[in-house]
Amino acid sequence: MLCSALILLAIIKHKIYPIKKELLWYLLVGFGGAFAEIILVNSGSTWQYLTEHFFGIPIWIPFFWGVLGTTIIVLHEGFNKKEKK
Repeated sequence: MLCSALILLAIIKHKIYPIKKELLWYLLVGFGGAFAEIILVNSGSTWQYLTEHFFGIPIWIPFFWGVLGTTIIVLHEGFNKKEKK
């Protein structure tokens, strides 16, 4: 259910403020963030999730990182436009 909500949130964000190569950024940040969490969680020196679904992390993590990454890009573009005015 959380995966569906994160995908819906990404679609809504895309409709409101689309960015160039958004799907590519979504996938790169989503899998990159998930990969980093897999390394950190499996090293044993950081946090652990109660329910592990995929290499020690929940299945919704890549979707979360994808939404977060594209949102940060939108914020960065917005701040740059504001500074140029």
